[in-house]
Amino acid sequence: MNNFETLDDLQSWLVKLSHQAVEFINEHKQKVGRKFVDQARIYLEENFRDPELNLEKIADHVFISSCYLSRLFKEVTTYTVTEFLNRTRIKEAENLLMNTPAKIYEIAE
Repeated sequence: MNNFETLDDLQSWLVKLSHQAVEFINEHKQKVGRKFVDQARIYLEENFRDPELNLEKIADHVFISSCYLSRLFKEVTTYTVTEFLNRTRIKEAENLLMNTPAKIYEIAE
């Protein structure tokens, strides 16, 4: 255990310890948040063709609230869930238009 010669030494040590604890907690929260976002992103990428897919369904899949997922997703990816879903769908449509003989109306369905 540390030997503190003065009350100021003890106070400085406690402040340093509390800063380390806060930093550890924040790092842990970021890892957990990133894990939820990764799970949501994978689910979204596997199910983006579902016309009923939305924030609520994705949040239910990863067992967190839609509000929390929305905030985490934006922090981690810089996109909202809806923006990411739309971008994924558009990329797939572009790919289909460029690489298949499918008609536009078929792809739009």
